[in-house]
Amino acid sequence: MQKRGALELSVNTIVVIVIGVTILVLGLTFVNRIFGGVDETGTSALDRIRAELDSIGSVNQLISLSPKNIEVEQSKSGSTRITIANLESQPYTAVVARVTSGNTGVRCSFADTGQTQTQSYDIPSGKQISVDLLVDASNTVSLGRALCNIDVQGTGIGDPDTSDSVFIDIVS
Repeated sequence: MQKRGALELSVNTIVVIVIGVTILVLGLTFVNRIFGGVDETGTSALDRIRAELDSIGSVNQLISLSPKNIEVEQSKSGSTRITIANLESQPYTAVVARVTSGNTGVRCSFADTGQTQTQSYDIPSGKQISVDLLVDASNTVSLGRALCNIDVQGTGIGDPDTSDSVFIDIVS
């Protein structure tokens, strides 16, 4: 009789341990999902804050990118905003921006046309226009730094610095 009682105690102990471990694993998974969502939300909020801070200091430039550095996963997309400001006393006419990719496997295009060139804009003195720049990374692109070069042309632009680059960190 004593051996049978000892065996029942061992089985009960094992069952309690298995149930406890199961509850512990489920609890940790639940907490991990909650904090994982908070991490993603925090990261996107920090990216928006960086973009806004980048745009604050760009009032005295023809071209500004917000943000200037972006992170894109392989086979995913990202975006940045290009702002063209007219700081001259004369209007700019027929202003277009062109983008070229410095890396194979990375495609940059403007949201207003879906192409590597924007539509033509007229920008009065003291005004600006903004266009989203879309960045698509293929699944074969190498990890690391890539870039897209932007060149702005138009009638009346006197600023000698008519180009800029967006830096893209390709991650897996």
